[in-house]
Amino acid sequence: MHPQDYHITIQFLGETTPEQMGGLQTVLSSINEQPLSLKLNGAGFFGSSKAPRILWAGVSGNLTGLNNLHASVIQATHQCGFIVEERRFAAHITLARNYVGEHEFNVEAIQSAPIGVGWKADRFTLMSTHMNASPMYEIIESYPLNLRF
Repeated sequence: MHPQDYHITIQFLGETTPEQMGGLQTVLSSINEQPLSLKLNGAGFFGSSKAPRILWAGVSGNLTGLNNLHASVIQATHQCGFIVEERRFAAHITLARNYVGEHEFNVEAIQSAPIGVGWKADRFTLMSTHMNASPMYEIIESYPLNLRF
């Protein structure tokens, strides 16, 4: 993944029509959640250890706040006709996709992934995907999280 593409997916929306976009931006701008203190929390993978589909960085910190943001986004986007994914929300940052190598992926290599490196999330962002581009995500609009503490 290109470093500019690192993010936590709050909700995957899929194909979005121009008609949906105006309403979507309106409902997202009405979300009122607090800024979040988050931290990196190791790494893992989805798929087999021989050829992982996704290598990810774990996230810890204010997961209650992150789950609240997720719930608010789901509720807001539902008003625009978007459907909630069936899989459970699991906060992570995708680092790499579709391992291709001559040898089995070295699972031990991720045991030294950073833990405790923190940041303050003070906004969430609506992004568009451009497949096969690098970076592949384009920021459409950012929405500040409520700055009252």
